[in-house]
Amino acid sequence: MPWTLAAAALIGLVSAGTGISATAEGQPTFVPATGQYTLNNHGSVRTVTRAVYEQALAGVTRLFLCGAILFSCLAVAVALNHCQMLGRPRGRR
Repeated sequence: MPWTLAAAALIGLVSAGTGISATAEGQPTFVPATGQYTLNNHGSVRTVTRAVYEQALAGVTRLFLCGAILFSCLAVAVALNHCQMLGRPRGRR
């Protein structure tokens, strides 16, 4: 079980790196009033093509899901540690 958690955490970290690099140009936004796709980088808005918008949106989604994977791995590791501690016999006081 620990190897599975370590592998999932490693996959999450590697994927997070690719998600961060995909979102480095800004947050993808669609403006329905004008029908334009934009990237917003701290207030600097740049109009892009739909393909660039979809690529940036995929990066944002990947980054979010990697965070969820890492959080889940941490939660399972803490739960397993707690279960192991409950199963250990206590010494005399």
